[in-house]
Amino acid sequence: MIRIELDVADMGRIRFAVAPAPILEGAIALFELRAAAGTNAARGRHDWQARIRRTFPEAARPLGDLFTPRKAAYLFDLLTQETDIGFDVVASTPTAQLSRDVQWLEPGSGTRRSAWLHELARGTTAARHVLDQALRAYHHRCIAPLWPYVTNTFHGELTRRAATMRSHGVLAMLNDIRDRKSTRLHSSH
Repeated sequence: MIRIELDVADMGRIRFAVAPAPILEGAIALFELRAAAGTNAARGRHDWQARIRRTFPEAARPLGDLFTPRKAAYLFDLLTQETDIGFDVVASTPTAQLSRDVQWLEPGSGTRRSAWLHELARGTTAARHVLDQALRAYHHRCIAPLWPYVTNTFHGELTRRAATMRSHGVLAMLNDIRDRKSTRLHSSH
């Protein structure tokens, strides 16, 4: 369990995003696809997952190295609402961060890291180009066509969370986060 402690000033700084962030939303979708692989959820429970699987471009395959069923690279954790800015930020990720992300994703014993992932950890120009092209292909083919659905879902969640906060308070809203099993906030007096 993760314990997050917030003081009154922290609570006062809580804000809602005004729109979804395309790079982050794409990363979350890819992570959920990887986590659902081989489970009943992967067998058509969500239409968006089936659509992404059908349209996933070959050029985006290297992204699979950056997502495991339990971990994802942090370099996609961007809150910018501008897709092109997000692509540029990912492409210019400092080598030290790329190396940390790859090390964080290190496969279990007996499994070799792909050559591309090894080169990405070193921050080579060629590996960065592959990452940029993979991310752009994935976004244009899989995420952009679903953007109206993503936007509607985002605004629905925003409305629901605001209503929970209005009716039950900030703590209830924060505890309403989807993965209640791993994150639970408690007030301390």
